[in-house]
Amino acid sequence: MQAKLHRWAVADPGRRFDDLFNFVHDPATLLVAFDRVAGNQGARTPASMA
Repeated sequence: MQAKLHRWAVADPGRRFDDLFNFVHDPATLLVAFDRVAGNQGARTPASMA
């Protein structure tokens, strides 16, 4: 979805994404985002724990 939004924004710089909050706030989107972050082993390195 991020790539699609980027393509739309590049193709039409004046485009407004009025419904973006609803997409981001959607439970399915949040679950996918959480799974990606939780699965990122780099997030558990000592430098990021500070």
